[in-house]
Amino acid sequence: MAANSKIRLHKDGQQIRFQLNGDFDGSMALQLISLIAENCEHSDAVFIDTSDLRYLFPFGVEVFHKRLRAELSFPVHCRVVGSKSTFLQMN
Repeated sequence: MAANSKIRLHKDGQQIRFQLNGDFDGSMALQLISLIAENCEHSDAVFIDTSDLRYLFPFGVEVFHKRLRAELSFPVHCRVVGSKSTFLQMN
């Protein structure tokens, strides 16, 4: 993951919000998937906030879309919010 990038995790009861900061590359995509797998199995709501992303690399977006459901052993519905949410929306 790029040195200027990080993922903040906020929990509020059964709601979890991931705040993405910096550049969204393949490494950040894999880290986000890992954090979702570790923290979201019993969550009512999962939000991915893209407001603080500077750039989304196409490869990172592709990794996220292709690997998210393949890596999880449970169904999860992520609501993507923020100024760059259209790039990460799941179909």
